[in-house]
Amino acid sequence: MAQKSAKTLASRNTSRLHQTHLTTLAVHTFHLLTRLLLFRSTLTRRSIALWLLLSLPALAIEAYLDKVGRPTYIVRPDGTKDGVKELKRPGEDLEAQGVMEWAWDVVYWSWGCTGLAAVLGDWGWSIWVSLFGAVGVYVGLMGWWVGCCSALYGLELVWGVYWG
Repeated sequence: MAQKSAKTLASRNTSRLHQTHLTTLAVHTFHLLTRLLLFRSTLTRRSIALWLLLSLPALAIEAYLDKVGRPTYIVRPDGTKDGVKELKRPGEDLEAQGVMEWAWDVVYWSWGCTGLAAVLGDWGWSIWVSLFGAVGVYVGLMGWWVGCCSALYGLELVWGVYWG
């Protein structure tokens, strides 16, 4: 039974990675063709540098997801030319909660901002920068707030101090 779930996970991961790579190729091809054919006058070294710089996090995360999610197989000889492929490792679950969700969010937002930058020009990248800047501030403040609340709650438990 465990082998069946591993094969299902491997199939799901392979399909999702294939879809992700094709979508990335389509988004970046759309960006490049749109900027080359329709908005050639705005295609500068600066815009190409922005495109490469702000696409790197999503491409790096996509490479990481491919590395951890791609199933591996063992080829056992059976007398035929290709042999028998047996599943060695199905890869990590790409639909898991937590860090995987965050990684997919970065990839999806980067695709959207790449499409916006293709149509709106370099102003589309400001959405990417402002979004991740806002998320960084939010996470920083929430981490600070949770730390303060847990510290105050700890004081309440230890010394009987009530903070309201």
